[in-house]
Amino acid sequence: MWREDCLRLVLHLHKEIDISDQLHKNLKMILWYMDEVFKRFVAELPKRLNENDASRSQTFDRYLKVEYWVGRHEPVNVRNYRRSNNQNIDRSVVTELGMYSLSSCSAVY
Repeated sequence: MWREDCLRLVLHLHKEIDISDQLHKNLKMILWYMDEVFKRFVAELPKRLNENDASRSQTFDRYLKVEYWVGRHEPVNVRNYRRSNNQNIDRSVVTELGMYSLSSCSAVY
């Protein structure tokens, strides 16, 4: 959540710190994207969670795949990655990406 706080602070102080219009626009887009991912993630969670629930959020899985393969989430960067790489982001499996071991994690995302 610290990234969101930083973005909100920069956007709030954009006139005092003199950022370009393009950067301001990009930061607003990134903040909107983060908010949408979070809202969809929460909406996809089952109403009753328990330790044995293996539910996953498709939205958050897509977010993690882009983070792993592209490293950035701006549409132009994702589009450029898809055009110049053979890896199909959508067909990759989050649990096989090696980001961390899900077997030791009881949290549902």
